[in-house]
Amino acid sequence: MAVPTSEQCKLNLSFNMVDKTMTVSVQSTISSQGVDGLEYTLFYAEIVDPLGDALDIDEIYFDGNSGVGSQTFDAPLDSDGKVLNGAYAINIPYVVVSDGSPTTYTDVDSDFTLSYAAPVVDLSATIDCISPQFQSIDSTDYRVIDPTSQGYITPNTVTYEHNLYYPVTSNGYPNNTTETSDLKITRGSEEFYQGTQTATVSHEVSYTFVDGLVVTDTIDGDLETKVDCSTLLCGVTCGMNTLYNTMEANKVVNAKEYALNVQKFQLLSAKAMLAQMNIDCGDSTMATTIITDIRNSLGNCCDDCSAADGTPISGI
Repeated sequence: MAVPTSEQCKLNLSFNMVDKTMTVSVQSTISSQGVDGLEYTLFYAEIVDPLGDALDIDEIYFDGNSGVGSQTFDAPLDSDGKVLNGAYAINIPYVVVSDGSPTTYTDVDSDFTLSYAAPVVDLSATIDCISPQFQSIDSTDYRVIDPTSQGYITPNTVTYEHNLYYPVTSNGYPNNTTETSDLKITRGSEEFYQGTQTATVSHEVSYTFVDGLVVTDTIDGDLETKVDCSTLLCGVTCGMNTLYNTMEANKVVNAKEYALNVQKFQLLSAKAMLAQMNIDCGDSTMATTIITDIRNSLGNCCDDCSAADGTPISGI
């Protein structure tokens, strides 16, 4: 059995940002040999946090047959309740390692710098009522800055979930959730619904920094997006019907009002025709603008003919 080096006898340090804990642990060489004949003993070891507070590392040992390879502590917190950034030191006056003949190491201290800010989830959504199509897109930059090199550290992904939840009135709720491990979710005809779609992201990550420090975290975020395809022509049909009926009713009893009704009906009908032309040509943005103008002209005159929340979107 090869005697480990002093570098291999040093302890690792990791932080769990969800549990708000810090763990000191032996390296793999010690843990594998520590149950295969190697004895490993720390003397007066401690971890010192950025506030200068010291905690004794007194549970780690290997006796050649078994042992304990790590010890976990509550991490110090800042005023926001997050794990405290700053300099952490593992001080070990000496380590004795023996595979029959003891070897003493005194150069086994370690220094680490925690400078961690969790990425902020960047979710966006696009809606096309005509095609139709709904997309939920995760554009989050999950990299963080390494305090030593000032370069980017890309995380190792432990688990990643990007899910889409539909309105409570939709068909099959709540079992019709779309669950994926993709950065982009695309839903087509009758695969999304009138009403609020909620996208969520949960990304469990692990970062290994240049000085050997390891940080694990779960990055969460969500976005609610209102799908309102009633801004298309169905949303103004009832109003146009009411205007038409009013115009016909005034035809023989009120010539002045009838003339005003005709003028308004012709103008809004022309706008509706233009909106339909834009729908046919695939320009949902221009169509929505025109139909919103028609809705404003009609005012709050009548019930909306648009679909109720939870109705599948099938396009035009």
